[in-house]
Amino acid sequence: MHPCPCGSKKEYKNCCQKIIDGKVLPETAEQLMRSRYSAFTQQKIDYLKKTSSGRALENFSFKQTYDFAMQAMWHGLTIIKSIQTEEPNISYVEFIADFSIRNKKSKIHELSRFDKINGVWYYVDGKHIE
Repeated sequence: MHPCPCGSKKEYKNCCQKIIDGKVLPETAEQLMRSRYSAFTQQKIDYLKKTSSGRALENFSFKQTYDFAMQAMWHGLTIIKSIQTEEPNISYVEFIADFSIRNKKSKIHELSRFDKINGVWYYVDGKHIE
């Protein structure tokens, strides 16, 4: 069994791989968040760009994202909370992604905004939390 990097305890092919490969759409912002984390671990940079919108897409650098994904050794994703706002097309996910680069441990702790546009979830922006 090849466990999914997102931490779901499901097999990768039955979890994020189906989303990353475009066979199914993520049903929730949290599913998109998990699939984006898995995409980083698999260096699927096209997927990361395709699932970005707004400020995240405006600031997207394929080279920087690829270089980061290639250097990082990913250790796990923790979803702190998923927040569905009163507006059904806006959700937030707070997460911690643990990684290391050149044996130096680090983490991304972020509150990410996701917008549903024409029935599809996109990552729009994130606020780093210390």
